[in-house]
Amino acid sequence: MKNLVLFCVIIFSCQFLGFTLFNHNLTKKKNLVCNSSFENQPAKWHFYIIKANAIGEIDSTEAAFGHNSYKFKENTSGEGFLHSCVFKVNPSTKYSVSVWVKGAGKFQVQVLWWKKYNDTFIDESAQHLKIVIKGNGTSQWKESKNVIEAPSDARKAYIRLIAFGGNVWFDDVNVHQLDIIQH
Repeated sequence: MKNLVLFCVIIFSCQFLGFTLFNHNLTKKKNLVCNSSFENQPAKWHFYIIKANAIGEIDSTEAAFGHNSYKFKENTSGEGFLHSCVFKVNPSTKYSVSVWVKGAGKFQVQVLWWKKYNDTFIDESAQHLKIVIKGNGTSQWKESKNVIEAPSDARKAYIRLIAFGGNVWFDDVNVHQLDIIQH
């Protein structure tokens, strides 16, 4: 009992004097991905076919959160990707990326980082592609996540969702800047 009291006094004293045993905490800011749960139909998202027989659509019968998800309807030869709105990023900064996924196919979540990006000109040489999450779909919704760091020259980014080899659903796509708080 004496040791417990002594431990509590030391912890309280450290806190009172401004010291902590853990000097870093990661905190999340707002989600950078527009329409992250596809509740506003596919607004701000764009679907592209890589190989024939890939179809992408909003699905109101399956959702991890809210009412909708995005479904890649594919046979074994089809492949498509969906990319989000472009969002601003800070160079050399950590970001949390997460998505809820289910289905029979395989999937990837990629981040494309850009030095320069606007609606009329995209500098392909200023692009960095990073696969941040990949896996196989499951019969139940499952969250996949990772923490990544933006390249030192990144100014903007977008998320690219890729599915192949079977139907895959995506929902609740999140990108949050992580701040390190010093105590």
